[in-house]
Amino acid sequence: MLRPVISVVLVALLAGCDPERVHVDDEVRGYLAIFDCPQASGAYIPTTIEEVIAEPGRFQEKPIKVSGFYHVSFENSAIYPTASSVEDFASGLWMLVGLDDGLMGKRVTVRGIYDPGRNDGQHQWPRGGHLGQWPGAICVHSMEAVDE
Repeated sequence: MLRPVISVVLVALLAGCDPERVHVDDEVRGYLAIFDCPQASGAYIPTTIEEVIAEPGRFQEKPIKVSGFYHVSFENSAIYPTASSVEDFASGLWMLVGLDDGLMGKRVTVRGIYDPGRNDGQHQWPRGGHLGQWPGAICVHSMEAVDE
């Protein structure tokens, strides 16, 4: 009788740690609250940066998982589809939270909520980054290097 109970408890605990389902630790949640990031639940939608930019309404305020090249510099914290596109702001997504200089220039996987924000040229920050130059932002829940 004890074995089935232990099995059920273990499965429940492991399911709660699934990196493909939305999970935000308390420290990150605090940062995201500062930026008034939207909240969502469920599974992260695997997609590409290009798809998110092409169809922002499809991904708006939904959990997404994208891979690309991370770049961080003065007024530029974003993920881009290729290493050579890091100066083409329109091809990337601004990142709220997730600053990790150790991952600079590396291919990373990012999980978070996509938020295109308002695109009126004045009120886009922080959703569109510095001067609203990016087509939206990811409120980052997690970011890790991709093993290549």
